[in-house]
Amino acid sequence: NIPTPCARNIVVLNILAYVVQCFKPSVTQWGVKLSEKIMNGEDLYRLVSCTFLHGSVTHLFGNIYSLGRLGPEVERYFGTGRFACVYLISGIS
Repeated sequence: NIPTPCARNIVVLNILAYVVQCFKPSVTQWGVKLSEKIMNGEDLYRLVSCTFLHGSVTHLFGNIYSLGRLGPEVERYFGTGRFACVYLISGIS
């Protein structure tokens, strides 16, 4: 698979976020999805931030593998903008 811009950037962001989580664990608590706060209209950034957080290196590699194998095909088919929107909306749900 030839990497596509959005899929590649999402992989890089996921790796960077995990590295930050490893060196500064408080980032996980800062970005984790807390439904009660979101439902009260607080900390709405948590809708997106949780999309880039991972609970383990196995979780991270599973996501990277999937993004690396399927992401470019999906991005080519639907386009970069739609692919990015689907990725973020999937993370929100």
